[in-house]
Amino acid sequence: MKLRFPLLTLLTVFAFAPACTGEAHDHDHGHADGGHDDHGDEDGDGHGTPHALGTLTVGDAKVEITQFGEITAGGEVAVDAMFPAGKPLPMATRAWIGIETGAGSRKGKLEKALDTKMHGHVEVPDPLPKDSRFWLEIELEDTAGGGTVHGSVALHR
Repeated sequence: MKLRFPLLTLLTVFAFAPACTGEAHDHDHGHADGGHDDHGDEDGDGHGTPHALGTLTVGDAKVEITQFGEITAGGEVAVDAMFPAGKPLPMATRAWIGIETGAGSRKGKLEKALDTKMHGHVEVPDPLPKDSRFWLEIELEDTAGGGTVHGSVALHR
């Protein structure tokens, strides 16, 4: 009887120890809380090498787009959208990879990561259309009639 309690305690400690090691982990989770855990890659964010795609104009906003990692048909890619300081972020921001109409692509929602940055993971269509680009669609409070505006930049391949 005296051995059961220490043995049970020891087994419980070892069962939960791997969760506290700080080692890389492999699971899907959102970043809506604005934070990023260390996912164990060379850049420390788990998303791969950053590639500045350029600045696009969506409505009256100039947005800097960064793609992380490489484009692989059927995979997903992480993106950041940096908005101008001093202005509110859009009510809704969606992104997709493909053609302007979005046909064959799946739109992904970008979430607030910082006061001027939104972050998301966008699925890459398979097959990837030849002239695919990164598209960003935003909805602002002051958009007439509640419509949306969009723009695009070339992908890093």
